[in-house]
Amino acid sequence: MPQKYSLFAACRDEYDRVVFNLLLQTGLRMSEAMYLDWKHVDFDSKILKVREERKSGKKIKDRAERSVPIPNDLIELLKTWKDKHPTMKLAIGTENDTPNKKLLRTLKRVTTAAKLHCGQCDGCKSKSKECSLWYLHKFRATYTTTLLRNGVDIGTVMEYTGHSDMTTTMRYLRPAESEMMQSKISSISWV
Repeated sequence: MPQKYSLFAACRDEYDRVVFNLLLQTGLRMSEAMYLDWKHVDFDSKILKVREERKSGKKIKDRAERSVPIPNDLIELLKTWKDKHPTMKLAIGTENDTPNKKLLRTLKRVTTAAKLHCGQCDGCKSKSKECSLWYLHKFRATYTTTLLRNGVDIGTVMEYTGHSDMTTTMRYLRPAESEMMQSKISSISWV
């Protein structure tokens, strides 16, 4: 995700930081995050449970039910958020405790305010000046790529993301053109 630290620095609202960290560090789909109930966040085991049950009746895509580990810093952020909103059932719901269906609008607002634009896409050139390179699935893609590039095996990544086939997960294994990858390749004992 380009300029991810600039994005988080641009978050003036604690809610935005909670939402974007949740998406980035768990790889949840937008609808999974919108409907995430606190009862599916196990703070002791540091596990987030994606479950099929929803009041709306809307189903989760692919392999619906899965458990995703929650990094320590996200656990602390979520605990603090929950303590400040003890009556809320949804982790990132609206003030009325309903699913927030305007998460993309929130992302566009933050990236626009932070001037995190590419300046080249149709969105940047439009009247709204909303860069097309910023979209909610980018957090999920970054999560998946980060796991794969840090040595998490593809089967585990499939389980955490809920991908039902390896082809979907493999899309995130694009060749890296970075100094880090050059260093890794150079460190291999070829002979």
